[in-house]
Amino acid sequence: MITTAFVAEALEALVLVDCCDSTRPLAGVDQPIDPVTLARVDTPSDVWSGACLVAAADPKRSDRPGEQYNDHAVRVRLPLTATQPEPNDVITITASANNPAIVGLAFLVTGVRRHSLGVTKIVMCELLDRVD
Repeated sequence: MITTAFVAEALEALVLVDCCDSTRPLAGVDQPIDPVTLARVDTPSDVWSGACLVAAADPKRSDRPGEQYNDHAVRVRLPLTATQPEPNDVITITASANNPAIVGLAFLVTGVRRHSLGVTKIVMCELLDRVD
């Protein structure tokens, strides 16, 4: 019998051709303090690292009624086993088998699509910047 886990593993090996890192900003009180300036240092914490797939969001519709299409919006697919991303997490592309031009791009997580029988997590993001 073919299980969802089996399909998910096969999909990850065949389709998730990019690699990414996911980080989460620390709350102000959790940020370390620079010993010289005594200012809080914005050091994000690592959330997850591994295979992913970056794709443009559907240009024909937006995710919410009344929203206009944003050409900086993307969907990032993660394996089901990936740590659940949260809004304001940052996903950075670290490698790409098919498109090296996207390596170094960073995306701000705006939400996670909820769906049943999925073999990947679908994360909605917006382009932040290149972090080379």
